[in-house]
Amino acid sequence: MALTHPACRLGRRARAAVLGYAALAGAGALVVGAMGHPDQGTAYLHLATFPGSVVVGIGAFVLAAFLDVAPSTSDAQPGVFGQMLPFVLGAVVNALLVWGVVAFARVVAGELREHRRYRGRTGA
Repeated sequence: MALTHPACRLGRRARAAVLGYAALAGAGALVVGAMGHPDQGTAYLHLATFPGSVVVGIGAFVLAAFLDVAPSTSDAQPGVFGQMLPFVLGAVVNALLVWGVVAFARVVAGELREHRRYRGRTGA
């Protein structure tokens, strides 16, 4: 099935909601980074972008292992923009998950409708 199926299309309001959600996650990460104490606000950002932030974190560990990159052992702070990318990507992963579930539900509902219509014509 191609992504041009009517159930898989993303509307204008949905696109705006996804961009707004990702922008809010990025703004939250920027604020937490600017506070200077990233540990205090990161829990809220993880909660707001869960499970996408976990998927991105696991993907980062897998990519680091694949590229044979050792994790940093220094106590340096990540900086103002240091945490923005994982949380924005987590928000995008969440949006893709919701899009997939909604598109799947729409396709199944359409198939059920067609099946009922077919059963009505055959008298079965």
